[in-house]
Amino acid sequence: VLDPLVSTPNAPIARAMLLAALSSGDLYRIGVASHVYVDTWAHQNFTGQRSDFNRLPAEGHGSQEAEQMAADLVINVGHGAAKHCPDIPALVWTDARLLNSTVSNRERFLDAGEALFRRYAEAKQMAAAEIEAGAARIRSDLAADIGAPDANAVAMDPARIGRYKDRALTPAYGGQAIPLYDPDTWFKAALQEDRKGVVDRFKASVNALADKCGDYSDLIRQDVRIACTWADPSTFQLTSWHRFQEAVKAHYAETWTALQDTGLVTISA
Repeated sequence: VLDPLVSTPNAPIARAMLLAALSSGDLYRIGVASHVYVDTWAHQNFTGQRSDFNRLPAEGHGSQEAEQMAADLVINVGHGAAKHCPDIPALVWTDARLLNSTVSNRERFLDAGEALFRRYAEAKQMAAAEIEAGAARIRSDLAADIGAPDANAVAMDPARIGRYKDRALTPAYGGQAIPLYDPDTWFKAALQEDRKGVVDRFKASVNALADKCGDYSDLIRQDVRIACTWADPSTFQLTSWHRFQEAVKAHYAETWTALQDTGLVTISA
């Protein structure tokens, strides 16, 4: 039975949200919407809610008891049961729910990269011939950078990441080095608190609420607030951390409205 909220490649709502973000001109919102749009390929056949639809058979075990044990160890939200398998670009893995159970992420990522380029190019009103040439180049370059399909591929593959970094230095891709990622940079610039401390307090609050809520649907509607102090109250709205949070909220609100308009959800956000 197909879940109506299952993620499907190039899903109409995700595509509409990307176009709305591109129209806004907000780079943070464009980033959020682009990630969601690409994830309709990477996360296909999973639904974002907690559901047995997401449950995968216990790998290497045939008994129902073993399968139930494995399911009990995982919260079946999104691709949690598949761990990071859907997000590793070169990985070949098994999704036993599918008729063709062998999944090659490389093809999914190539399709997603090409589609994202096309949406950007269309928003810039590029000529059709230029779009086709660019799409072909993107697909070819991304295929080379991801590398060959590999059943042993890992998420943080230094060789693959190195190819991305080298590609970014070429004129066609901006000619600039990709900045070193630090999950604390934006947070430190905006707030006085330690990020890990805030995350730990948030988790503790969620766990406390979970003990009180009757079920998962009650929990996700709870308002969890953690008190923090701005590093500079006069300029906090200009920080990347604040602008990103506002972009996420805007994307969430517009997406929820679209889901309600289609009848896919009936509760308020």
